[in-house]
Amino acid sequence: MHILRCGPCLGHPLLEQFDSMLRNGLCSILNLSLTEDQWLQASLPVKAGGLGIRRVSSLALPAFLASAASTLALQSSMLSNIPNVADTQFATSFEHWCLKYPASIPIGELPHKQSFWDKPVIAETISELAHLYTSDYHQARLKAVSAPHAGDYP
Repeated sequence: MHILRCGPCLGHPLLEQFDSMLRNGLCSILNLSLTEDQWLQASLPVKAGGLGIRRVSSLALPAFLASAASTLALQSSMLSNIPNVADTQFATSFEHWCLKYPASIPIGELPHKQSFWDKPVIAETISELAHLYTSDYHQARLKAVSAPHAGDYP
């Protein structure tokens, strides 16, 4: 998580490789094979109906943007005497974010919480799963496991 927060890892091929290793490890522990849609659902947070084993490829952008947004004020105060210094990695990542999630552009000060940046990613995954699951049974199951308090332990 530290590397995802500190370095712009978006699109790096090793993220997919790490996700594959994570999936294989989960399959080995559970002694079963996960289909693509099952893995997609398992990689959601528990409150969204998943197992909470997050894919690093989907966390890379939200983690970096949250970390970078929380340090922008400090960076500008430290580097104010140096002309033409800009955080190009943040600008590139933010531009990618704005293109991919145009309705989610924050107004005013950028949020420092990763959960803000992660919400559209989770919503996109849930939407993708809803399109994959066409039967009423699977639609109902997906809605049930993502209902509020569905993951609470009694």
